[in-house]
Amino acid sequence: MIPVTESASPTRFAPLFPQGAQSQPLVEAITARALNLKDGQVIQATVQSQGDQLALMLRGRLIGVPNRADWEIGRRMSFLTQVNDDGSITLYALSDTSPASPPPAAKAVVSAGVTQVRLFEHPDAPGFMAARTADSDGSFSRLASLLYRQPGLPDLQQLLAPDGLSALLAKVTDHPQLQARWRAIQLGQEQSTPDAIRLAVITAMGSEAHIARYGKPSPADTKQLLYQLLAVLGDHTDAVVDNVDLQHIRRAIDDLEASQLNALQAQRAGDMAVKVLLPYADSNPVELSFERGPATAGKEAELTVSVHSNSSDFGELWLKAQLRDENQIDLTMWALRESVIALAQAGAAELGHSLRDSGLSMRSFNVHHGARPKPAPAPHPAAEAGVVLDILV
Repeated sequence: MIPVTESASPTRFAPLFPQGAQSQPLVEAITARALNLKDGQVIQATVQSQGDQLALMLRGRLIGVPNRADWEIGRRMSFLTQVNDDGSITLYALSDTSPASPPPAAKAVVSAGVTQVRLFEHPDAPGFMAARTADSDGSFSRLASLLYRQPGLPDLQQLLAPDGLSALLAKVTDHPQLQARWRAIQLGQEQSTPDAIRLAVITAMGSEAHIARYGKPSPADTKQLLYQLLAVLGDHTDAVVDNVDLQHIRRAIDDLEASQLNALQAQRAGDMAVKVLLPYADSNPVELSFERGPATAGKEAELTVSVHSNSSDFGELWLKAQLRDENQIDLTMWALRESVIALAQAGAAELGHSLRDSGLSMRSFNVHHGARPKPAPAPHPAAEAGVVLDILV
């Protein structure tokens, strides 16, 4: 995981950026509530003109700001939010994600990427908030790049396929210990036991979580294996290792660390958002997702477990299980092959008996022919006077 430095105060963090001669953009309390802005969020806005003044187009609404000599119309910028005592929110610029002018000449390299950001834990704003430290050169930090990374584990999934990581390890025959570690991490079809899945979930949070629970690193930590392989491959000549392979490993590590950061943020908020890939020696990896949102008034939070697999026997299929009231479970399945749909429907009664033997009661089992629908996009802010909405047709 990424090292975390402690803030000066455990109860309230100091201003993230000095105010300086020019004040930072301020969002009034009523507007902040309408736009659902929270403390410690990283948001994006575009600089626009509003008469003789500048404005930020933020979530469909124009926010007036003081004229800034270093801002140009059309520039897309990233901001960190900080809630003030009166409910208003101050926006602190993190970086320019689409510079309007050519980038400046390269500066001296800063000591380490993680020293460019400082993380704060705040009881009233669960999660982590990034801020540039005094010695930062203003570049986009690794932490910020992980926060902005698209969800999912696409590069890791490709790497854990039967012809992925095993093929790369075959290029470093002088390091047989890496191949032995990979064989120990891979599962067989008969090894998908509750204990194996439990170990994979703990390991998905990083070796730090495993050390905290068991006092030693996880033997099945794919990320540490990838870091070791990256170091070994980097010592070989280009004739042995293609630079594309190195980039693929780095992107797979980014997938893992972005997923771990997302899980850690959810944990700080009292939620759950854990993604796990189970690697198999003879088939594609199986993706598991564990999600639990906040509890609502008079209703406990529901745990959702999703499974996605793509095998030669059953093709691509998805399964979603929602646990309600401790032992009530609703199952939904999507599959691309009609034969798999028929097989699932024929075995529904037997599945219900198996769940009952495990102390679970199956309330429903719905089967759909086709791919699982993608999640709906986040809703737009409520339409009010002065709000500009993007409408997709």
